[in-house]
Amino acid sequence: MWIQTGDTEPIVVLVLDSTGVPLTDNANIKVKVRRRSDGKYLDWDDNSFKYPASVIELLVDMEEVSKDYSPGEYRLNQPAKGHSRGFNTSSIVSPVADDVYFFTAVEDNVMAESVNMPQVGQLRTGGALDEVIDKTPVIF
Repeated sequence: MWIQTGDTEPIVVLVLDSTGVPLTDNANIKVKVRRRSDGKYLDWDDNSFKYPASVIELLVDMEEVSKDYSPGEYRLNQPAKGHSRGFNTSSIVSPVADDVYFFTAVEDNVMAESVNMPQVGQLRTGGALDEVIDKTPVIF
C-alpha cells in the first residue's frame, strides 16, 4: 500500500482460532514496525526508530474493532502514542523520506489461541505519490 507522507493508514488484521472461526476477546494481539531503509524498529515509547537493543517498547496492543459486527478484526489504535485509528506517519520522529514500513502482528501469549499469526504487511510512503497529490488542483 502507498500513502502520502504524513498520512495515517489503518492497520487491521483478522485473527482466527484453530477451527477457522474469528477469535474474539484476545488482549494479546500486538504489532511491531520495522523500517526498511535502516532495519530499525519503531520504539512506541517515543515514536522513534532504533536498533533492537535500544528499543523500550517494541510491541503495542491492537484493539478489537467490534466483537459483534467485526469479530476477530483487530486494529492499531493508540491515540496516546499519536496513532489514532492507524499508523500516523506524521508522528514519527526523524522519518526517512520515501520509506517502507513492515508491520508484524503477533499474538504475545505463551498459550497462543490463534492459528494465523504472525501476519506481515507493508506500507510505502512518499515517492511520486507526494508529488501527484501535492500538485493536484482543487476543483469546485
